[in-house]
Amino acid sequence: MVKPKFLGQLLDAYSAKHLRWAAKSTLKQYTVTLRNVTKYLGRPAVITDLSDDFVQDVMAWFINRGRTQRGANKVRSNLHCLWSFACRMGWLSKWPDSKPLKEPQRIPTAWTRDELRTLFETLALLLGTVGPIPASLWWLALHAVIWDTAERIGAVRQLTWSDISLTTGRVTFKAETRKNKTRDRQHALHPDTVAILGRLKQFGCPIVFPWDRSECYLWLKYKAILKGAGLPHGRGHAFHCMRKSSASYFEASGGDATKLLDHSSRAVTTRFYLDPAIVGKENPHPCEVLFRPTGS
Repeated sequence: MVKPKFLGQLLDAYSAKHLRWAAKSTLKQYTVTLRNVTKYLGRPAVITDLSDDFVQDVMAWFINRGRTQRGANKVRSNLHCLWSFACRMGWLSKWPDSKPLKEPQRIPTAWTRDELRTLFETLALLLGTVGPIPASLWWLALHAVIWDTAERIGAVRQLTWSDISLTTGRVTFKAETRKNKTRDRQHALHPDTVAILGRLKQFGCPIVFPWDRSECYLWLKYKAILKGAGLPHGRGHAFHCMRKSSASYFEASGGDATKLLDHSSRAVTTRFYLDPAIVGKENPHPCEVLFRPTGS
């Protein structure tokens, strides 16, 4: 294999060897990282740019643009993977040793009941189409499936009609479409969701949720929908907020959100998905149990 000069060529070599069976989203993350590096440098990066100082400088630039520590650490991780691959291939001699940033632990935020009602009412009134499908029907069906299953948007958008039985009211997410690609998952659907999907199926598209625009526009459109509804529309309230909401209300109703989300660790579920305002708190606040130092 010929030694690459540019970081983009290094990514091509790494992809051919290690990302051949990876999800499209994984390759996209690397591509976005390289795009950010190009913006930072003002030119395409070469593999000799890779150094610990360079990686830390890119992370600092990323943070200064208003991005999160978690996102900066992802940039670091992607660059380290490419850099380590170059070292293993003998193209670079010095291995990466830059340190990740400490990531603040945020409280998971789900939609409140009133916000969910507003969201679904807004979706039902949307105008226009997604391909041949009325936009209101497309968006309502999408949210109904996420609500019933707590699945990721990526897996939901890869559903085909062979994955859904309108007769039994069940949907199967194939392992290949899910994040870790380890196992299939099957969920029951509410009769209301089955009815909406029945209307959607009449349009004859092989994919349940065809999207006739760019991937980027899907998120931009969703942000515009939320903003138009008067709902929070920052990064924490994208499609994943529906997954958090489904998991939180399921847990609050006595279900096991860890099993629902197919997590191997309860800690992951608690830290990133369960909104304490919905599921309740494990321990009382001091102000709820301590006596008042003044007064009787």
